[in-house]
Amino acid sequence: MAHEFESGLMVRQAAWHGLGTVLDHVPNPLEAFEASELNWRVNKCGMQADLPNEDRINTPYYAIVRESDDSILGVVKGRWTPYQNEDAFAWTVPLVESGKWEFETAGSLKGGQRCWCLLKQGEVEIVPNDTLKQYLMVCWSHDGISSNYVQPTSIRVVCNNTLTMALNEHSVTRHAVRHSQFMPMRMDAVRDLYMEATERFEEQVKEFRALAMKKLNRRQIDSVVDNLFPVESKEGKSLTHALNRREIVHDAIMNGSGIQENGIDNTGYGVLMGISEATEHFIGGDHVKDRGANVLWGTAKKMCDKAFELVKAV
Repeated sequence: MAHEFESGLMVRQAAWHGLGTVLDHVPNPLEAFEASELNWRVNKCGMQADLPNEDRINTPYYAIVRESDDSILGVVKGRWTPYQNEDAFAWTVPLVESGKWEFETAGSLKGGQRCWCLLKQGEVEIVPNDTLKQYLMVCWSHDGISSNYVQPTSIRVVCNNTLTMALNEHSVTRHAVRHSQFMPMRMDAVRDLYMEATERFEEQVKEFRALAMKKLNRRQIDSVVDNLFPVESKEGKSLTHALNRREIVHDAIMNGSGIQENGIDNTGYGVLMGISEATEHFIGGDHVKDRGANVLWGTAKKMCDKAFELVKAV
């Protein structure tokens, strides 16, 4: 959601919330570092406690403090090691210099507690006017809770909305790296795994194009929806809610963004895109406070992963 956004850059195309800096060219890592307004550091500062008798003692806890405004982003114990924003951008340099990756977005969420870079590898047209892009997300944290992680993700852009959908868990691996003294070395090891990522992107293109050619009948589509959104053993409000959710999904499958226009209705790819749109934008209503996080890490991602497997299997 927009209220979670603090600062960031977008290349050529603005984000849906209209915030951040939009560049008219692809930046190098240093330019991206400056334009995203992530040119700040965090320090680990010891915390003290005031006892009832007015004595003050040291504690085993440390506050994660941002230098630029002295805001406290989290509380940790002594072994936690910060991963600075500048380290993350330096991490991207070999990928960018390889010529296979370029910056697309970068920024800060939740008052600086979470930061990210998104690198784009390639862009192909699955069907006319429907583009698949391969992205590599690097996300690091200053909240003292979350690990750093690196994850490939496929993004479909329709009507200026970015719809993020990772493939099934078997084909997408999230590399999590905990905050410790060994973090820089482990982050470098993960980066090396993605230096030759073109082959996997080509495999994804083949999978989506195969689904775009795969025709599904109503029974097969219903079977996918039944598995994703079962209504058995529900009654009262739960039944009403389940039926409403299924109606949203069926409508998105038939009439979602670009489904009819791009001629992918009643295809495996069309069903997958409809489910993706429904889960990422409509299901859950106001109860989903941060749809961006839901798409990347939450229920929407799990639903899309499962839908991919189901559509391939029917």
